[in-house]
Amino acid sequence: MPTSQTKLFADPQPLVERLGRSFFASLPEAPGVYLMLDGAGRVVYVGKAKNLRRRLCAYKVANPDRLPRRTLRLLHTATCIQWELCRDEAAALEREAILLLEKRPRFNRAGVWKASSQMLGWRVVEGTIEFDAHESEIAGWSYAPPMGRGSHALARRLVRLIWPALRPGNSILNLPEGWFAGRFKLPLQLSPQEPQAAALLSQYIACLVAGDLQPLKQWLAVPPGLFDKSSQTTDLEWLEDMFVAR
Repeated sequence: MPTSQTKLFADPQPLVERLGRSFFASLPEAPGVYLMLDGAGRVVYVGKAKNLRRRLCAYKVANPDRLPRRTLRLLHTATCIQWELCRDEAAALEREAILLLEKRPRFNRAGVWKASSQMLGWRVVEGTIEFDAHESEIAGWSYAPPMGRGSHALARRLVRLIWPALRPGNSILNLPEGWFAGRFKLPLQLSPQEPQAAALLSQYIACLVAGDLQPLKQWLAVPPGLFDKSSQTTDLEWLEDMFVAR
């Protein structure tokens, strides 16, 4: 018969330790918005909930095996939670949108800047993969969600990850001048050694923006050095925060 394993140590509960169990027990079971603040009183996260108690109680346990790294960092950063009641979930959504633009919390990705329609697009052209930023969708292209100026930041991360993988054994240090910092102009084409790789890569990027990083991650080349490994890890974590840990 299978045996269950008991953890030697319980998962940390940083918010329970700081706020107490009574705080969570006293939360209303009603729609509203909540603000998490750090030790300096800065708002670091804004969220909305159909049921405030149920939503905030989900933050009680900081399980490192189940929660994204970004959420774990948030739970260890927040020292205070404030909340406001709203008449319904729609009103909570409207209030959240206002607070996001007003506070621009560091742990929120979406909604902290006024919406822009610019999207990073990609397509396969004669065995190459081409990237460009568009204001509206064009036939034959695939797209990430609208990100405004973040579209170029996404392109920078993808180029840094993909370029070395297209040339096995090559270091990111050999990128064309300025590319590491994103100093390249769109549209930009990358050429795999094997033309069929472009179509596969297009599929992997589509999986990424749909919330699945694993196909792209498994395709990437093994970094040849410490700098390459550090850069790859940083860029993969950024992509995970942006598309997976939402």
